[in-house]
Amino acid sequence: MTEPLPPAPATLSWGGLEYSAARKAHIRAEFFSQVNAAMVTGKASGDPKLIRLPLTAVWALLFVDAEKADYDLSSFEDDVQATCGRGCAKGMAWPDVERFLRETLGS
Repeated sequence: MTEPLPPAPATLSWGGLEYSAARKAHIRAEFFSQVNAAMVTGKASGDPKLIRLPLTAVWALLFVDAEKADYDLSSFEDDVQATCGRGCAKGMAWPDVERFLRETLGS
């Protein structure tokens, strides 16, 4: 659908795999920014909450560089499949992201 976002700006600093309300709000805003861009360009349509972003894009949103060094894309994909099943094989909608944060990362 869309290209992954670059890492969060250096001014945004998060603790290792800690998902505060501010961090979750940032992730949500960036997620829907990508969804909206896909809708504007005609690459996606429908309910924004149900539009799926590619797993690479979601991984880029959820983790900062230091976390990615310890939790690579392949590990993320495995955990997504364990949490969401085949429905998330190619991408995640916002409810999938919320479920992953809650069930896999305990946030």
